[in-house]
Amino acid sequence: MTCFEFDAYSPEVSRDPYPFYARMRADHPVLWCESTHSWALSRYDDVLAALLDTATFSSAKGNTINDNPERAGRTLGTTDPPRHDQLRKLVSAAFARRTVSEYEAPMRTRAIEIICAAPRNQPVDLRALLAGPSSAAVLGEVLGVENLDRDDLAAAFVTVLDDPPRLGQLKSERPEHGAAMATVLGVVRDTIAFRRRRAGTDVVSTLIEAGLDDNELLWIMFTFLGAGLESSTSQFLLAALNLARFPDQRARLVDDPTLIPTGYEELVRFDCGPQRFHRTVARDLELHGVKLRAEDSVLVMYGSANRDERVFDRADELVIDRVPNKHLGFGHGPHFCLGAALARLQGKVLLEVLLAAAPNYAVHRPEELQWKINPGFRGVRTLPVIFEPGS
Repeated sequence: MTCFEFDAYSPEVSRDPYPFYARMRADHPVLWCESTHSWALSRYDDVLAALLDTATFSSAKGNTINDNPERAGRTLGTTDPPRHDQLRKLVSAAFARRTVSEYEAPMRTRAIEIICAAPRNQPVDLRALLAGPSSAAVLGEVLGVENLDRDDLAAAFVTVLDDPPRLGQLKSERPEHGAAMATVLGVVRDTIAFRRRRAGTDVVSTLIEAGLDDNELLWIMFTFLGAGLESSTSQFLLAALNLARFPDQRARLVDDPTLIPTGYEELVRFDCGPQRFHRTVARDLELHGVKLRAEDSVLVMYGSANRDERVFDRADELVIDRVPNKHLGFGHGPHFCLGAALARLQGKVLLEVLLAAAPNYAVHRPEELQWKINPGFRGVRTLPVIFEPGS
């Protein structure tokens, strides 16, 4: 049998993981990955079962490859029930103080102003222009973090998630990575200190009131910022990129904007930002003839599950009106993404504004796009686009 390897850190996987996934689903549904020292689950049913079975597939030792040991056990994503349920209840209450719909009007107004003022017929970075500022404005208000739209903070999160520490390393070998982490953690520590002095109705203040200590607050807020500033931003950029790649599907959304909410779900299924999460096996088990031992590491591969031809017809095609759509782009079960409603709102609003104001935008030199190197998350570092005159 030909030896097959999946290297989660390789540039080839970063650019296009889907041919690798297809091979894994067909021939290696439980594959040992040397680069991450973990088993990879690539079929939809296996990934879904792992997400639902937290007693067997534990998150308590980290939910990302080579997770920071200081973060493990202190966040929603790195705890199991009952502690996970306690934290989720606290955070859900904080998020529920305002309904997601309250953010739609200001988000739309801001996006329209940005797009209308953008230069035409020359490349502009859609991350820096639109996606990043939109995420920062809403997230800053929800979390209680001031000045979240700082350019250096957005750049720091891109660096943190690009070529992070590898297996066996506690820190990245790149000095800029350490500096970026220091920037992000500094903002979080300053926010915690500020909200201890001046409480508000935001998430930080609510968690302080609940009695969480500074270490728990630090890593919970770090995770929220990463998800809100970078993951949701990257997801929108992937959506915009793929609509440019499939102009026939984009034209359908331009002609009928009522399809955009359904279309956004399909864009997430087709190419999701969170591709692979980590679990630790809590007991011996056998899957597809492979024996997994307690304490083994496992990758649950959302990106592969979302292209599983056993579940989705025309799985490798972008079908903008796909219904039903049981994708796992926001996870499933106890660890379903807490910010999914906010991410969906942002995706819907930004696509509506972009396609109305610049329906014929083009990606500038798509063959030169730079993809982040990350064992878990997928995204481009920048997305240069050109808005045509009059668009």
